[in-house]
Amino acid sequence: MKGRMRIIMMTVFLIAGVVLIAYYIFHQREVSFEFVRTMKIPGNTDSPLTFYYTPSQERLKYWMFDYRIENNQPVIENIDLGMFDFEKYDYLLFFGKKLLNLRYSPWLTYSEDECHYLKETPLFSTLEDDSIDKLYIYRISKTNKFRSPCP
Repeated sequence: MKGRMRIIMMTVFLIAGVVLIAYYIFHQREVSFEFVRTMKIPGNTDSPLTFYYTPSQERLKYWMFDYRIENNQPVIENIDLGMFDFEKYDYLLFFGKKLLNLRYSPWLTYSEDECHYLKETPLFSTLEDDSIDKLYIYRISKTNKFRSPCP
């Protein structure tokens, strides 16, 4: 009887372990975000990507001033960078799309991201199409563990 109980207990622990591992891998965790503002994009809005992760002021400056689209104009002009608090938040830029949902999981990283070998975890978004001449800015709490997914 002792041997039979031991086998039953080992089976239960094994099944529980498999369920916990599967939950960890496949469960999509939600990331809370906060809307910051919408900005008008001057000129042509043919941006090749929709989502840009900006964990620093330098990266934000790059996407807003140095990054050039087809007509060789900066994406945004005349913005007050003092309104962004990079010590508490990371910022997310979405061109022409509103953010509905932000999530991550190990399964999404390995199945949907071409750069799954990078250290940071990619954030995957659900978006709603909107005006293509707008830039939507959102923020999340700073964790130093997230990035944009690779195309």
